[in-house]
Amino acid sequence: MSTLSFRLCEAVDGRRFACLSDQPEVTDLFDLGYTLASRNRHSVIPTLPHQSWASEYSVTGESFAPLQAETGLPPGVRYGFNALLSELLEGVDVLFCSYALGNTSGLPVCDDMMDRYRTTDFVLFPQAANHSKVSDIPPYLVSYSLPRDDQTGTEQHRIYCQLSSFAFAQAFQAIIEQRVKAAQISCDPTQATSTPDKLTAQRAINRFTECLRAHHQANQ
Repeated sequence: MSTLSFRLCEAVDGRRFACLSDQPEVTDLFDLGYTLASRNRHSVIPTLPHQSWASEYSVTGESFAPLQAETGLPPGVRYGFNALLSELLEGVDVLFCSYALGNTSGLPVCDDMMDRYRTTDFVLFPQAANHSKVSDIPPYLVSYSLPRDDQTGTEQHRIYCQLSSFAFAQAFQAIIEQRVKAAQISCDPTQATSTPDKLTAQRAINRFTECLRAHHQANQ
């Protein structure tokens, strides 16, 4: 069984970072990665805050059985996941998310939403450190970028990395430094819209959990 968890944190400089996973240990790696990255970049960019969040909350859903589809996500489950992110991504600058959230077959879940939410940067990681089914996750870390829009000239960053605090720290540092450079060249890509509150996030992950349960019941 798996449990969905969502953690939303705001740094002292106003940037909002979130982590969505179905593995309980990931939120600790997320916090540790931010702390490690903050210590490192403070020596390079002394004006940036470091080590602790200005505000944060976490929500956890009920346990569920992961999907075991082999050929692709069922339309209902994909719709449910897209609806989940539509509620959670509002105002979020960077999302760390399990590459194959809610399934055991290594099927990617974020592709549609990465294209839709170009103002958000994404860091995708496997379900476990030794997850062999996700061939697209590199041994360490790889990053891609795409234009956010046609006006600002800034880029959306998509990082695929392993599940470890060190890899997370490198992802944090890479994205923050690129956002600082973007702010110096054109405009600060940090989002001004409000983020979902704790109750909204709790309801959203509960609905996705129910979506997975309904799929299992319909296919028994």
